[in-house]
Amino acid sequence: MNAEIKQIFVFPDEFPTVTAGILLHDERILITGHENGYLMKWNIDTDEKERLHECGSQIETLSQSPTKNILVGCNSGLLFSFPLSSPREKNILQEPEYTKSSRVWRSVWPTENNLLKTSTYGSLQHFYKQNSEWKINSLIGHSHSIFAIESKNGKLLATGDYRGLIVVWEFKEGTYQSIGSLRIQGRVQDISWVNDDAFATVDEMGHINIIELDSETNQWKS
Repeated sequence: MNAEIKQIFVFPDEFPTVTAGILLHDERILITGHENGYLMKWNIDTDEKERLHECGSQIETLSQSPTKNILVGCNSGLLFSFPLSSPREKNILQEPEYTKSSRVWRSVWPTENNLLKTSTYGSLQHFYKQNSEWKINSLIGHSHSIFAIESKNGKLLATGDYRGLIVVWEFKEGTYQSIGSLRIQGRVQDISWVNDDAFATVDEMGHINIIELDSETNQWKS
């Protein structure tokens, strides 16, 4: 069966390069982050656009919570969230520091009270809400830049780094705990869960690896 490819949106000529994005299909809205720090909202039916924020540095990651709160992470280290229904209600989780160690590479917001962001030098931080305030817990497992992170229903989490190390985590006792790891060739750029026992990774050359849980050894294998 051949799938029809249809173009649904075209960015204006000479518009700043898109570096991150979220498609909200039901709302017919596209949220994009740009190389110059612009955060844009587009109506994909009418081509109307709105500049939501100017972040001052390249936007590296966008993610959303189950209730459509949006999380924005920047190369400067700025990390903030806002409700899609009221973009001006900006909640800053991390101020920009403009250092190598503060860069935000990727993020995921699997449940309303738990979100995660990755950075350089293996930094993986779990933000959890306690009494309406965000607290931070650092997760130890990587030592290089983490360019891939994805969650399966908030219960399982997989992360992949610059040197090909993949760590699988499970949410237990209020935090994410490592339940296995493996190493593949190439820089892990993205991760997508298939089911509780399998996920896929893609590297910088476009190679796809399928990672599965061996039921006999209880080890994750490529």
